[in-house]
Amino acid sequence: MAGRNRKSVAALPTLEGVVLHEGWCVKESGGAFLGRTNWRRRWFRLLQRKDATILQYFRGKRDTQPAGSVKLDVTYCTRQMETKDKSRPNVFAVGPVFDDGSTRTYYISCRK
Repeated sequence: MAGRNRKSVAALPTLEGVVLHEGWCVKESGGAFLGRTNWRRRWFRLLQRKDATILQYFRGKRDTQPAGSVKLDVTYCTRQMETKDKSRPNVFAVGPVFDDGSTRTYYISCRK
């Protein structure tokens, strides 16, 4: 999650856990209209709790409640996408290791 608006943090503790990294990225929206999806800018936070690592995203940098979150465990993986796959630079997917159709895959684009 790099870019000029990136906030560099070194294991910043919060009430929810330890913030490992946070910054602006663009996420593909969950819903599709006529086969097209929107890409929306969101504030992402990678959070380490005692029992789990959580990827949260917020509509705004100062929001206190996440718009969504993903518990990263052995059932989830990240993979780099080709630009032609999603027409965005630096796209990666966060989703289930084995896609069974019941769990969402998130597509995220970040600046280098």
